[in-house]
Amino acid sequence: MLMQEDYTENLPFVYALCCPADWKRVSPLLEILQKNDCRLCWDQPSAAGNAPVPQNAEVILAFLSRQSVEDHSFRSRFNRSILGGKPVAAVLLEAVELSPVMKAQLELEQVAAVDYAVCHTDGACCLALLQLPAMKPCLEEGKTIHIPKASIKKYYLKRRSTGEAIQISKDEFTVGRKLTCSYAIPDNESISRIHAVFHLKNGICTVMDHHSTNKVYVNDRELDEEEQCQIKSGDVLELGTETFIVDVIE
Repeated sequence: MLMQEDYTENLPFVYALCCPADWKRVSPLLEILQKNDCRLCWDQPSAAGNAPVPQNAEVILAFLSRQSVEDHSFRSRFNRSILGGKPVAAVLLEAVELSPVMKAQLELEQVAAVDYAVCHTDGACCLALLQLPAMKPCLEEGKTIHIPKASIKKYYLKRRSTGEAIQISKDEFTVGRKLTCSYAIPDNESISRIHAVFHLKNGICTVMDHHSTNKVYVNDRELDEEEQCQIKSGDVLELGTETFIVDVIE
């Protein structure tokens, strides 16, 4: 990976911007981009928090996560990129709520070159990035794009009371007392008619409370209204008196 001070070519390049806590998740994406002849520049993770955004970068590749949007140093560098008029490709590493200020910055009319890509698997994310108009000057011309196939994740809910394993098999999967739910629990009065909704997209699964009476809890935390909480293997979900353990198989 090229460090900022080592980049001496007089060619357009992408400057990757993330907070040090996200480096382990970001580095595989950058490696795929480099293998596809995308000119990248990066600073050492330990120094990234204080490193200035290079003025000669063609495009800023900003990786957004729960950690980064709360990191003062990252927000400051992100703000300078926007105000400097640089094209910004923003990638969500996870389901994250952007502040009104960050949303407004990404939607500023004077930053017409902003592309906002939301992808959650290495292959899908890199393919989307390589196809962004703002990235084109930073790619070697005439190269074939090689994207690794994304692994397919299967999400299961193991119902503790029965031992049953329920696969979340649709993009929108509902659990409730109503018989038309994707998974119905008609004989439990603590479960609302439609208690929870699971959304499955690009290998990521989230759960949302559907205005239930007894709420949805993930690892003992009550979900806020309309909050979409990303779930992973080992998570404990409580819907009324029912408990489910999440199992993810790749």
